[in-house]
Amino acid sequence: MGVESICLREAAHLVKRSPKYWHLVGKLYLEGLANPHSAKVFRAAYFFCRHIDDVLDGDRSVTVNPEAYVRDILSAVENGHQGPPIVELYKFAIGPIKEMATETDDPKSYFIRVIKDAMLFDFERAKERRVLTRDEIEQYYDDTFTPVTNIALIIAGSQQRIRDVPEMVTTQGHIYTIRDLTRDLEQGIINVPSEELQEAGLNGKHLSYDVVRRNPVLSSWMDNEVERYSGELKVAREKLSDAASRKVCFPLIWQMNTYCKLYQLGLHK
Repeated sequence: MGVESICLREAAHLVKRSPKYWHLVGKLYLEGLANPHSAKVFRAAYFFCRHIDDVLDGDRSVTVNPEAYVRDILSAVENGHQGPPIVELYKFAIGPIKEMATETDDPKSYFIRVIKDAMLFDFERAKERRVLTRDEIEQYYDDTFTPVTNIALIIAGSQQRIRDVPEMVTTQGHIYTIRDLTRDLEQGIINVPSEELQEAGLNGKHLSYDVVRRNPVLSSWMDNEVERYSGELKVAREKLSDAASRKVCFPLIWQMNTYCKLYQLGLHK
């Protein structure tokens, strides 16, 4: 199966799962009208990572054990063997991304990092509802958002990287934690710091959105997260110095800013 066929299959899976993905899929293909090759590379990289994340989240069924399946993909990326068919997207994308990268970039390691240190890390900690410290959560945010944002910046042709705009990691990490709290807690992914839980007199077991929201300590923590990191969105926006970085990051900033405003109005759920 060719790269475009695999991408179309992944796109079809997304829109069948929920109508909310029509806008995303449409954007992925319409943006290709201006720069078809770069858009194809981005689609391949996006659907490759999205497929893995969906498999581990249980949103995409595979015929084998999900963890074993993803570790086979990871091994293919690390060692170059064939792997499952979805690896064809990585193999297609990695060449052009390396060509567009600077000397300080390491695109292969970016893919490995997001699979191993973000996606598989989530899968493993969810099984035991593992609670993390503030420092561990900050490292998790870095592992999650730095590699994928750098890949997007490379493909877009930007000279900027996350090291130039670190607020793109902290804002996504902290704001998405609040936005996705219900689903994450249902899956066993706990991004409420252990220090906050201890102060609140709670642990990771039986933790739900309602429990968090009813607890004065954790409710205040949620409000403070949104207030603090919504303020960092302006800092991030002002640091974006080229058109390509703005193309990548402005939509993310707009979405986060919209969520924060809705949250502060009590309209976020």
